[in-house]
Amino acid sequence: MVVNNQMKGLKTFISDLRNLKEKDEEKRVNIELAKIRAKFQSSTLSAYDRKKYVSKLLYIYMLGYPISFGHLEAVKLLTAAKYSEKQIGYLAVALLLNENHDLIRLVINSIKKDLLSLDSYKNSIALHAVANFGGREMCETVYPEVQQLLMSAATENIVRQKAALSLLHIYRKFPDIMDPDLREPIIMLLDDDDLNVSLAVSTFVLLIVCREPSLHNLVCKKAIHKLKLIVSGRGYSSDYVYYSVPCPWLQVNLCRILLACHKEVIDDSTKRTLIHVLDRMLSIFDDIKETQHLNAINAILFEAIKLAFAIDDSGSLYQKCMNCLGKMIADKEANVRYLAFDTTAYLISCGHHIPSLKTHKELILSSLRYKDVSLRKKSLELLYMMCDAENSKSVVDDLLMYLPYLDSVSQEDLISKVASLTEIYADDYKWYVDVNLQLLRVAGRSVNDDVWHQFVRVIVNNESTQQYSVRRLFKLLQSDSTHECLVRSGCYLLGEYGYLIADEPESGPLQQFLTVYKKLHASSTRTKVLLLTVLLKLSNLQPDLQKRVASVFKQYSVSLNTEIQQRACEYLQLLSLPSDFLSIVCEKVPVFTIPAKSQPSSFISKSDVSLTDSLNSVKEFDISSSLSGFYRLCWRDKGILYRDSQVQVGAVMEFHDSQGYLSLYFENRQKETFSSFSATLLRTFPNFQVDASFTDSIFSPDKQLQQRFSIDRLDGLFDPPILRISFLAGVMRSVNLLLPVVLSKFMLPTVFDGSTFFQRWGKMGLEREAQLTYGLNGVHSKLDERRLVKIILGLNWGLCPGIDMNPTNIVGAGILQVNAQNIGCLLRLEPNYQKNMIRLSIRSTNTTVANVLATNMQDILKNSFHSEA
Repeated sequence: MVVNNQMKGLKTFISDLRNLKEKDEEKRVNIELAKIRAKFQSSTLSAYDRKKYVSKLLYIYMLGYPISFGHLEAVKLLTAAKYSEKQIGYLAVALLLNENHDLIRLVINSIKKDLLSLDSYKNSIALHAVANFGGREMCETVYPEVQQLLMSAATENIVRQKAALSLLHIYRKFPDIMDPDLREPIIMLLDDDDLNVSLAVSTFVLLIVCREPSLHNLVCKKAIHKLKLIVSGRGYSSDYVYYSVPCPWLQVNLCRILLACHKEVIDDSTKRTLIHVLDRMLSIFDDIKETQHLNAINAILFEAIKLAFAIDDSGSLYQKCMNCLGKMIADKEANVRYLAFDTTAYLISCGHHIPSLKTHKELILSSLRYKDVSLRKKSLELLYMMCDAENSKSVVDDLLMYLPYLDSVSQEDLISKVASLTEIYADDYKWYVDVNLQLLRVAGRSVNDDVWHQFVRVIVNNESTQQYSVRRLFKLLQSDSTHECLVRSGCYLLGEYGYLIADEPESGPLQQFLTVYKKLHASSTRTKVLLLTVLLKLSNLQPDLQKRVASVFKQYSVSLNTEIQQRACEYLQLLSLPSDFLSIVCEKVPVFTIPAKSQPSSFISKSDVSLTDSLNSVKEFDISSSLSGFYRLCWRDKGILYRDSQVQVGAVMEFHDSQGYLSLYFENRQKETFSSFSATLLRTFPNFQVDASFTDSIFSPDKQLQQRFSIDRLDGLFDPPILRISFLAGVMRSVNLLLPVVLSKFMLPTVFDGSTFFQRWGKMGLEREAQLTYGLNGVHSKLDERRLVKIILGLNWGLCPGIDMNPTNIVGAGILQVNAQNIGCLLRLEPNYQKNMIRLSIRSTNTTVANVLATNMQDILKNSFHSEA
C-alpha cells in the first residue's frame, strides 16, 4: 500500500498492531473501527482525514477483518483533486467493492470523468480500475473512452499501453461489447514504435487469434515482421534491452501468436523468412552465468522450439532444437529441467516424432529421485509419452527399479502409467502378468483399485494367460504378508479359474480353500465380502468343499457387520438349494468390454476404460424405471427425471467448464402422507457431493423436498451417479434413479472453420478415433433432423455448419477440462434418415475420452427418438 509519510496516525496504528498479541489485536481493531465510524459521521471531516481513515480501513481489511462501512467515503475520494487521495480511493474501491455493489454507478461516473481528463495520471489510474474489476455495466459505459485513448495519436504511450490492457479485459470478459471492426486496427498496433504498447497489444492479439481464425493471415504477417526486426537488432532502443536480451517478453508473445496461426505460413518466401528468424533465435544459447539473463533466454527458447517444430519439424531447425532441449534437460537447475520436460511433452502430444530424445532417457529417469514432486511427476509423464513399441520393455524395467524408492503419491502415479504401458505394448501377455504382479507385490499400498480391476479384466478376456496368471497368483498368496489388492485380484481369479491348476502339486482344491480361508480373517470388510464370494465359487467347482465352506458361512452369519452377515446368510442358503441352481448363480464371469489399445498422448488413468461400457449397463442396481427421463435430461437442462402414480422427481442442472450443479425436486402425487422418505447415493464419483438435502422424512402431499449436488472440478472420467429414493406408503418402496450427469455436460462448445477443423481432424488421426454405427431402439422410432441437431447442441457440441461435403452430416467441436488438462474433441455424425441409422465418429487428443463420449452418445441417440421422448 502506498502510504503518505504525513499520515502519522496510520503509521502509529500499524506499529501498535504489530506489537500486540492476537487477542489484543482484535480488541485494538474494534476500538479503531468504532473511532473511524464516529469520525465518518462528523460533518467536519477533511479530505486528508478521509484519506487517513480509509487507509486504516484498508489495512484492517487486509488483515482479514470484515468491513461493513466506509464504502461511500472511499467513493468520495475518487473525486478528490489531489492524486494521493484519488489513489487511496481507487485502491479502496478495488478491494472493498464488487461489480454488483450498490455504489458501483457512482464509481463508474468518476472513472468516466477521469478517462476524459487531459491528465495522464488520472487516465492511468482509471484504466487500472477498468482492467481489474470492470463489470458489464462499467465496461459498456467506458468502452468508447478506452478505445479512444488507445487509438488516439495524442495519447501518451504509457496511457495507450494501459488502455490496451483495459480493452483486453473487456474483450476477454464481454466480447460482445467490442466493435468487430476494431480488431484489425488493434492488430496493426503490433508495429507501434513504442514497444511497451506493442507488448500490451501482443497479449490482446494472442486472444484475438484464438477466437478469430479469419484474421490469422494478417496477424501472421505482422508478427513475423515485428519478430524479424527485433531479432535482427533493429526496431528497438537500448531502453528495451533486458540483460543483453532485446524485448524478451515481446519475443515470447510473438512466438505464441505465430504458433497459434502457423498454418497460415504457406508460401515459401514467408516460411524461409520465419525459419531464418528462428534459426537466429535458437543460436543465442551460450554459457551464461547471470540468472536473469538465463531466464530471459530460456523463456524465448522454449517458445521458439515449439514454433520451430510446428513450422519445420524435420528440416534444418530440428538439430538446433534438439541441442537446446538436450542442454536444458541436462541442466542442474530444477526449474529449467522441468520446463524442458514440459516443452518436450507438449511436442510429443502434438504428434511430433523425436527419436533423439531416447538418448536422454537416463537423465529423465534420474529426475524421479528429485526432491521436487512436480519435477518427479513431469519426468514420469515424459517417460510415459516417449514410450513406444521399441523401447517399452526397457522403460518399464527402469521404472520398476525406481518404484520402491518413491513416495506414495509418486508410486501411485507410476503404477498407473506402468499398468497402462504394459497393456498397450504387451506382445507377450506373460510379460504383462509378471509386471502387474510385481506392481501389486512391491507397492501394493499405493495401487489404486482401478489398476487391479483392469488387470482382472485383461486376464478374463485372454484365455491363453489364465492358467499362468492363476498359478503365479496362487504362489504369491502363500505369503503371510500380501497387500489386500493382491489378495483381492488373486482370490477373485482363483475363484474363476482355480480349477485350471487343481491337478498341479500343492495346488489342489483343499489348498486353494485353505489359502482363501487364511486370508479371510485378517482382511478388511470389502475384502471379506469378496472372499466369501470366492469360497462360494470354489464350492460350486469342487463339491467336496461344500461342508467346509458352509461352516465358514455359518461362522460369519452372526457377524456384527451387516454386509458380511447378509452375504454369509444368503450364500449359506444357496448351498442348500439344488446344485443346478448353484451352477447357474456361479457361472463363469463373461468377457469384459475393453476398447482397443492406443498409444499414450496425454495421461488419463487407464481405469477409465471401463467407462466406455453402456450408460445403462449397471448390473448391481435396477435403474430401468428412470432411463427414459435420464436419456432426455442428458441433453436438456431441466425436466422430469422420474414419474409414477406416487412420486415425481424433477431435475434442474447448470454446468460450466469442470463445475456443475444438480438440483432434484421430489413431489408427492398422492393425497396421503409418506413416511421414512430418504434419498441415498448408491454410486458416485470424486468431487460429486451433496450440497444441501432435506431433513424431514415426512413427505406430505403439499410439500416439495429438494436435494442439491455439486461438482467443483473434474479429476477424471466417471460413471453417472445412482440415487436410491425410498419411502413408506403402506409398504416400503424404493426406486433407483440414474442421474443425468454425463461427460458431455462439462464440454465447452467450440466452433472452427473448415480448414482448421479438418487440419485438426487429420492431426489426431485414426488411432485417436472412436467410430460406431448403429440404429435406433424401438420399432416406431424415427430419425428426425431437427431433433437430432437439438440433441447435439444439448450435448454441448459447438456446431460447425457448412464445412462437410455432405450437407446432411453434422460436424462439431468441444473442449473438456479433465484433471486440469484441456482435451480437444471433434465430432462427425453421418445420419441416414431413410434407414434410421447413424455413423458416429469422434476424435480426441485422448483416446479414452473419445471412446467414452462415443459410447455415451450412442446410448443417448438410440433412445431419444421414441414418439414420447
